[in-house]
Amino acid sequence: MQIKKEYIHQNCLKKQTGTQLKIEEDYNLSENQNDVEKIILEKGKLRLHEIRAEENRVQIHGFLEFSILYQGEDGELYPLSGSIGFSEQIRVEGIREGDNIRVKWDIEDLDIGILNSRKLSIHSLVSFLIQVEELCDAALPISVDDEETVEILKKNRTFLELCVSKKESCRIREEQLLPSNKPNVASILWRNVQIRGLTERVLEKRIILKGELQTFLLYQGEDDAKFCWLELSVPFSRELECEDSQEDMVPRIEITPLLLQADVSPDADGEMRNVEIDVQLELSIQLFKEREEEYIEDMYATDRMLRLEKQNMTMERLLLKNDSRCRASEKLSMPKTESRVLQICHSDGTVKIDESRTVEEGIEVEGVIEVNILYITTEDHMPFHSMKGILPFHHLVEVRNIDESCEYYLQTEIEQLTAMLIDSDEMEMKGILSIKALIIQKEEVSLISDVTEEELDLDQMQEMPGAIGYIIREGDSLWNIAKENFCLKKDIMEMNELTDEPPVGTKILVMK
Repeated sequence: MQIKKEYIHQNCLKKQTGTQLKIEEDYNLSENQNDVEKIILEKGKLRLHEIRAEENRVQIHGFLEFSILYQGEDGELYPLSGSIGFSEQIRVEGIREGDNIRVKWDIEDLDIGILNSRKLSIHSLVSFLIQVEELCDAALPISVDDEETVEILKKNRTFLELCVSKKESCRIREEQLLPSNKPNVASILWRNVQIRGLTERVLEKRIILKGELQTFLLYQGEDDAKFCWLELSVPFSRELECEDSQEDMVPRIEITPLLLQADVSPDADGEMRNVEIDVQLELSIQLFKEREEEYIEDMYATDRMLRLEKQNMTMERLLLKNDSRCRASEKLSMPKTESRVLQICHSDGTVKIDESRTVEEGIEVEGVIEVNILYITTEDHMPFHSMKGILPFHHLVEVRNIDESCEYYLQTEIEQLTAMLIDSDEMEMKGILSIKALIIQKEEVSLISDVTEEELDLDQMQEMPGAIGYIIREGDSLWNIAKENFCLKKDIMEMNELTDEPPVGTKILVMK
């Protein structure tokens, strides 16, 4: 007997492991760089240039790139950038060369200190999450070649099928002129570009990305304008080709910024007023589609014995795709100094999820926004100062019918972040977070993989009674009763004048 099968494509998580890497190194300033007296701002990012799977291990090579804004011994501000190379070998049991690897990283901590005026100490803690994925197909038995001679029980179920899995890159270049009340740029001292309000929309054969490029520049102005700064919010929209995408597909798109850069070029009059924003994104795209299929759950024959071989598969279905927002606010104390705080110039932040857990009402998410604030004081020698703070948040993603069998993916980003001075000793931070959740329910399903036919044992059949009285028990079904007694379900229903499954305790007559 031949079984016709339909295949459901799924992405299976083969292995997952996490580890942390400490990066510690001293960094010497070059001869043409001014001595360091005080660090005003610092930031860092990781750039991975090689990820290689080997037998039971993963090799990762990359750089920790850092930038600082510091005050020199002459009282002026200077930018400094550098990088520290690293190589890490992470043990992952069961991994093989050529496996599909997904690596996520997060800089848990970055501390840049001054050893002396010519040497810095760089300390960083980086967390890695290694996921090994493979494409696995679930074979659904749809029909058999001689259905007329067998009794077939079919089941209708909705599955989540992986239709697109690929990596893509997206380059965003935008330009905007300086406001007329700002002086021309002589040199850039500090730049910071962040993506806010990012949305993805899946359409026929394309994916639309929309958002805003939040850009901050601190610069030395022309014509004796010592320190100037500005913030720009530049909207963008990009269309990515995706041949197999459809509008009804469910996206899981992870976006990693590889480049967030801002520079200044001459405008049409040759003046340094044209702000060029350059962003490069790496997208890991997975698109799913809900697929409804009717498949054979069980079968038997009355004139021969059918031996069913079954295979257990973990199947997925979409429980919920949820986009929600979370508000957070916190009052922060300003550092104690002799000078008075005049103005907040800029604030930016990074979202850190400390814990997420499944509860009866949905998914509880707890974490913080780690914020950096640049502000000005009345100090004549150096008015610019910075501080760090945390903005805690707690949010419930409401999901009905969630349980331990569910797997969920969370993506967070800052939509708005504002800092407001209450007085010279205290400020208030307010933030709005976007939390995107994709919840997938997993279920073990036993699928018929093969059928073999055997002749009936006539001696055993003759020993069976021709008719029995049966009392329906908890968990019984007419299908199972008919299968055990080599008769047809429809005959049992006709004989006992049934139109539906009888309740527990019902007495029925079953003929062989």
